[in-house]
Amino acid sequence: MNFVRSKSHTLVVAAAVGSLLFLGGCGASSPEASSDTSPTTASEAIPTSDATASSDATTPAAPVETATPTPTSTDAIQNRCTAGMLSGEVVTEPGAGAAGGVSRELVLTNTGSKSCVLHGWAGVSFVADGEQVGAAAERESKKAPVANELKPGESAAAQLTEARAGKYTECEEVKTTAIRVYPPEDTNSLLVPFKSTGCANEDIKLLTIGTFQPYTPAK
Repeated sequence: MNFVRSKSHTLVVAAAVGSLLFLGGCGASSPEASSDTSPTTASEAIPTSDATASSDATTPAAPVETATPTPTSTDAIQNRCTAGMLSGEVVTEPGAGAAGGVSRELVLTNTGSKSCVLHGWAGVSFVADGEQVGAAAERESKKAPVANELKPGESAAAQLTEARAGKYTECEEVKTTAIRVYPPEDTNSLLVPFKSTGCANEDIKLLTIGTFQPYTPAK
């Protein structure tokens, strides 16, 4: 009789323990139901409007202004007189002589059929037997260049100063018969009769030429 009671008591205890284990297993599965309440992670955060504005609001740099160069002509003087349109002569004014040399005028006259302009310096050198003698004339700048518009028959003159060859002991003297004249900005020349004495030495410069100016013949 005691054995039967003891066995019944053991079965009741075992049943109670089994119930507790079953209930504990049901409680362990509850996290699946609570997963919807998990907080939003940092990777899911929506960026604020301020951050978007700062990345898009880039002001473009203002364009750099550059100066546009103004076209300029390499030769502002039009209708220049050329060698084929001119005749020349060397004029010695009374009282032009001096101890060291003589001041003369190189006069160029328009022999063409239309107007032309003399402006600047001529290229000038002594000539003997068609060949240049010594150094070409140096430029003198006492008077600024002016545009001399010459109608047919009109003239302009440039001061031509000649130093005496006898001043230079080392001068290799050559009798000259003319001067060769290149009008300003012209590559062609004309010969102007003029007898003198030049130096064959290239380092001795006897001639100086000024700018062309309006010419009025002496009365």
